[in-house]
Amino acid sequence: MTNTEQHEYKDRLRSVYLQTAFHYYITARFATINALGPVAGHLAHHAIGMFLRAAITRQGGLSRRVLLLRGRELRAMYPSCG
Repeated sequence: MTNTEQHEYKDRLRSVYLQTAFHYYITARFATINALGPVAGHLAHHAIGMFLRAAITRQGGLSRRVLLLRGRELRAMYPSCG
């Protein structure tokens, strides 16, 4: 697959993820309005997952490198709340 083909594929994939995420989101809103609590939560959960997939695809995807951070290394990545 050429670089251009990969770029087009990622754009199409991101578009599908976003379209699906919006469908889940709209359906979750409809379920909330109609007092279908557990269904609304389930749909919202799937919407968030699709939005995250679209964001990850936009960034170029995840790498195969595994990060194992503990202690100081992990704390250095996040500011403290207090």
